[in-house]
Amino acid sequence: RGTLAGDTETVFQLYFPAKTMEEAWGTLSHEEGRRQCAELAEKLRNDGWDEAFLAPLHSANSVIRVGLFSREPLNKWVDASGRIILLGDAAHPPVPYIGQGAMMAMEDVGVLAHLLKHHCCNGGKSAFDPSAANLSAATSHYETMRISRTRKILGNSHKLGATQQRRAESWVYNLQRELSIRMQVAFYGTLAIMKPGAAYDFAQDVARQIKEVEQSNDASLASPIVDLHTIQFRRRMVCIGLTITAAAIIVIHGRR
Repeated sequence: RGTLAGDTETVFQLYFPAKTMEEAWGTLSHEEGRRQCAELAEKLRNDGWDEAFLAPLHSANSVIRVGLFSREPLNKWVDASGRIILLGDAAHPPVPYIGQGAMMAMEDVGVLAHLLKHHCCNGGKSAFDPSAANLSAATSHYETMRISRTRKILGNSHKLGATQQRRAESWVYNLQRELSIRMQVAFYGTLAIMKPGAAYDFAQDVARQIKEVEQSNDASLASPIVDLHTIQFRRRMVCIGLTITAAAIIVIHGRR
């Protein structure tokens, strides 16, 4: 893809699968950059690319080679001490097909800040108290909320990337996909797969989650009281029953 970085500068990015994994990523030397650009231009030309798209490869002043790696999602974002907390790319490195990696990081920060305020600052009414119990409650809630959401949203990025690869492999699928994209944009203003990310309000979700936890805790506290009342009622009924039975036996015995 190409983007304007200034009046006289164009940033041109190409993504393609690599058969080997290299560790030496970074800015290439001028000579190496020109050589690799020439090789890539020739390959794309043989694949039928228009010369207008190949021109930037012949005039590139700076070439940076980077690797995009797909990582399995983490199941744990907080260490045993509760004081090392992962967020952003450290917790969920995305592939760049859905463009929501940075947004997920900002959601992480917002959710964590709200939870720390609730659990460690008494909802903002007191000074920050990073005790083990408070941090454990905040981080446990944080993992519960964020791991499932980021796994869903960034998993969609893999799906979107797979469609791009299929478009390169099949002109029939490419035509179908192009029509699908145009229809989705016409109806939704964007791709439907993008909406679960863009429509999310983390502050409202935190408030809702906290309310649900508090209601659940209230219910668990109320249950023993109900059980205790039930036991006490049953004991009273048994006592009354025994008393009536004893009185009946005494009456019958007296009549005899």
